[in-house]
Amino acid sequence: MAPTLPPPERASKKIKQAFLDLKADDDFNARAQQPSTESMFYDHSAPGTVNRRLRARANFHQFCEVLFDEHVEKDMYARDTLIDRVCHFLEGMAKASNGMLQEKIQMRTLVSIRQSLQWWIKVLTPGFSEIADEFDARVSRHIHYIAVKQQLSTEHRDKNNLGELELEMFLDQIKLEHRRVANLKQHYVAWVLAFMTGSRPGSFTVSSRYRKGAPMGGAAAGAVPTRSESHTLRWSDIDFFRMPQGIACNLKFRFTKGHQDVHAKEYVLGKREWLFIPKNKDTYLDLSVLMFLLAYERGLFQDPIHVLLGGENRKIGKDPDVNKQAVFVSANTEGKNSCDRGYDHGRLTL
Repeated sequence: MAPTLPPPERASKKIKQAFLDLKADDDFNARAQQPSTESMFYDHSAPGTVNRRLRARANFHQFCEVLFDEHVEKDMYARDTLIDRVCHFLEGMAKASNGMLQEKIQMRTLVSIRQSLQWWIKVLTPGFSEIADEFDARVSRHIHYIAVKQQLSTEHRDKNNLGELELEMFLDQIKLEHRRVANLKQHYVAWVLAFMTGSRPGSFTVSSRYRKGAPMGGAAAGAVPTRSESHTLRWSDIDFFRMPQGIACNLKFRFTKGHQDVHAKEYVLGKREWLFIPKNKDTYLDLSVLMFLLAYERGLFQDPIHVLLGGENRKIGKDPDVNKQAVFVSANTEGKNSCDRGYDHGRLTL
């Protein structure tokens, strides 16, 4: 005999009243009567990941139109033909694409394309979970088969780490330049900042789709909130104060790039702070000095240089207008800085 399900506990009067208020809300009540499909195509991942998924969808769509004369997208993702089409698509991408460092793309590029396309497959293929294991096994085997058949590279190249030697060479080159010096100076400070803190360049420059007005996530339909400001380091994130050995600076990274799922269990909301104290040696690597000089040239301080160096107040005041500007800003073709626009991540060749 099956056990009898006990009745649910009664909700509190407070939550009951809250639901009654929602029912009286015409907008919410109308939406509650409809299927909750508005978030079906919403992608909360990082902008780079969203872009890769959009490219994978576009390429697969074009492949099915040309090779299979298929023009209805939902039929392109039909469960009966999905595995074969994805295998042929990846093989076609290997033949049609060129590599960045070699003539052919690497095998891991195919793996990345497959992962990007699979996000759409889970959305557009009804009952995909029933064939997911077979899909993973067959597509993985086919990728390895393509790599052997087409002799795709599987090598892994170590990244060139930024070190003191590279920074010193860059500084020596700046001393020889006569054009675009202002831009080269801030570029050098950005290099030293990355070297000293180990932060990703996107934490202090403007990464793709992290600019003011960019959508917060990807969506194929419906409106999503936009960013109220560009995600970059600003002078308001840096404080300068006097110490016996000189002027120090305290720097806060409000936007630390990486995996930024604010709902993830391991996500930690906060600011990464760095204190840079004058070393009075190896000044080409001394961020307290470099940041102070960059700030002075940008007009951040209200006092003249002799007052800044000989003042008695511990904290150094800043111009309120300049304080809102980005630390690293874009430059025109002549190398002159444009302080109303943040430095694009792609222009910082780290």
